[in-house]
Amino acid sequence: MQNNIQNNIQNNIQNNNENIIETVVKIIAIDTNNFAEVQAQNGCGKCHTKGGCGGNNLSRIFCSNAKNTMKIANTLNAKIGDFVIIGFDKNTLQNSANLLYGLPLLALIFGALFGNIFGEVFAILFGFLAMFITFILLKISKKNNQNLVENGQSNQKPFMIKIST
Repeated sequence: MQNNIQNNIQNNIQNNNENIIETVVKIIAIDTNNFAEVQAQNGCGKCHTKGGCGGNNLSRIFCSNAKNTMKIANTLNAKIGDFVIIGFDKNTLQNSANLLYGLPLLALIFGALFGNIFGEVFAILFGFLAMFITFILLKISKKNNQNLVENGQSNQKPFMIKIST
């Protein structure tokens, strides 16, 4: 079964290589269902170099206690401590970015427009309230989607490509 899954993944990679985003992760745990918990680096790693955006510095400020880990199927039988190249569909990343950035912005704008009916102060309050509610709904949606991915019920899950040397 695992070999069939791996063969299907390899065929998809060869046929759709331009639609796959790859990154290197480290295996930090493996559970009894042969799922690997992996830890990814934050951002591109060019925070302190010329041309780097410093995004990792922002993530440390706002997400200091968040673990940057995820569970993926261990189709390569990787061991703890191995570095593995994983891939995921580029469209999944684009859709996620649109939801995470676009939806709260739209909520802010429409909340402000609605609140403007009652005055400037209400425009500010309704705008931020709508944005805050959108963030909460996105957080709930993330938890539900994460359960679907971990249970294999979603096609948006990352997959192992090969063990890095």
